[in-house]
Amino acid sequence: MAKKMDARVKKSKKKFHNALISLMQEKRLEHITVKEMCERSGLNRGTFYLHYQDVFELMQEVERGLEEGFSAVLERAPMEALYEDEQKPVLREVCRYFEENAAACRLFLCRGEHTALVERVKSVVQKRALSQWRALHGGDDVRYEYAFAFISAGCIGMLTLWLEQDTPFSAEEMAQMMEHFLSKGAKDVMQHISTTRRQEAKSDTM
Repeated sequence: MAKKMDARVKKSKKKFHNALISLMQEKRLEHITVKEMCERSGLNRGTFYLHYQDVFELMQEVERGLEEGFSAVLERAPMEALYEDEQKPVLREVCRYFEENAAACRLFLCRGEHTALVERVKSVVQKRALSQWRALHGGDDVRYEYAFAFISAGCIGMLTLWLEQDTPFSAEEMAQMMEHFLSKGAKDVMQHISTTRRQEAKSDTM
């Protein structure tokens, strides 16, 4: 019985999530009413207030779900591949996630709704990728942080354009394109910093 109830709750929440994302494509969050939410979701007010105090609390849950889902993708992805000759497995997982959640991601990236979430996602990427790089190559040079800020902004920019254009490329094609740009530029930047650090360390010992 409990499992059946859990499934029912998940189904109701999913309907509310989809309704909110749909309405936010038409108007700003502060202009969305519970009545509109219920009409769009096909559920009643009692069901809404059973789970949420207002649409803002629902929005927070949607944001949390996106952030947790993205973090889970990064946990599954082989981040060490970013610094080898094959970055596509990581990028493919990321692109698939954005493709599967295109409507919600488009709101946050393209329309600039709730930019705090975008900044948290960027922070998750930088922290995970940077910690992996340091684990492989050592060092805590602040220039690595600048490099990762540059790289993550570029990746977010590409994903934003992809969503704005209604994903004209498949997730696989997008991952391949990003891999090409990263392998041609980002990897060289990181290696240049590492080389510079070694040269500086060598100069200090002379």
